Amino acid sequence: MEKRELAYTFLRSALSFLRKDAFLCKESRRDLRFGFAINGSSLFRYPASDPVLDPMWRQGVACFAFGAFHVTGLYGPGIWVSDPYGLTGKVQAVNPAWGVDGFDPFVPGGIASHHIAAAFVVAGTMWYGSATTPIELFGPTRYQWDQGYFQQEIYRRVSAGLAENLSFSEAWSKIPEKLAFYDYIGNNPAKGGLFRAGSMDNGDGIAVGWLGHPRFER
Repeated sequence: MEKRELAYTFLRSALSFLRKDAFLCKESRRDLRFGFAINGSSLFRYPASDPVLDPMWRQGVACFAFGAFHVTGLYGPGIWVSDPYGLTGKVQAVNPAWGVDGFDPFVPGGIASHHIAAAFVVAGTMWYGSATTPIELFGPTRYQWDQGYFQQEIYRRVSAGLAENLSFSEAWSKIPEKLAFYDYIGNNPAKGGLFRAGSMDNGDGIAVGWLGHPRFER
């Protein structure tokens, strides 16, 4: 199979994959198993607990592959490149433009560099978050949750309050409600996406409020 034909096959498969991906993210259930096959042959299959199922990871891989292989011609045909008058257009490979010229909308190399860089940004937000994914709007990231990020800050503030001779209840009362809410199990990113109890269209499994810490008395 020629490189161009293989690239077109990959692109068609990727588009079909992302369409199915969007549907899975919307209508996913806890017990869902995910797999991908071409012509009836299963290429890979992951259990629902595998982090590779995270949609940002998958979309980051597709984004990187398009920019690093398809557009650059490393393993694909490249893209259509023409002059301002539309006279010399043809499909050709382009080199990524990493300088200021990459921001010029008429420099084709900016398309390659954009997709390569955007892939790392998208995949990185899966674990670490970014300026484009504020906690107030997107909730805690997986990295923050796994590291006990908010829990450590709560303990630090409580310890500081106790060091100022505040009572235990007084120290805890000074914890901002948002900070306590982010540490609530309902905000665990592992319970998002494919791990929700119901479809995202209905808001199932998305934490929208917090009533406070549970208190158990004998």
